[in-house]
Amino acid sequence: MLSKLKIIELAGVLAGPSVGMFFAELGAQVVKVENLRTGGDITRSWRLPSEDPAVEVSAYYCAANWGKQVVFADLQQTADRQYIYTLLADADVVIVNFQARRRPKIGHGLQYLSRP
Repeated sequence: MLSKLKIIELAGVLAGPSVGMFFAELGAQVVKVENLRTGGDITRSWRLPSEDPAVEVSAYYCAANWGKQVVFADLQQTADRQYIYTLLADADVVIVNFQARRRPKIGHGLQYLSRP
């Protein structure tokens, strides 16, 4: 249905990733950008006691990120920011849920999703 849409997801935990997965389920190309410095979306490690600790990602993470392409980037690094700008250049939708207090750490330009 939405196979011609390109979605860039700069979001973590539940709300943003759920929106991204909704688009993925409808056929859109969803690229999830995860923080390289922190090891990615924090929910990667949110396991139930019954989950196998040897499995790379939690069921929670899988449930909110099905069907997405995942890229890791350190948005404090110029090269990584430039790579993300190339992804954003032809995106139809951008999903963001950065906390306001973290926006200055991301770097000039990306905090407002505009080119510097």
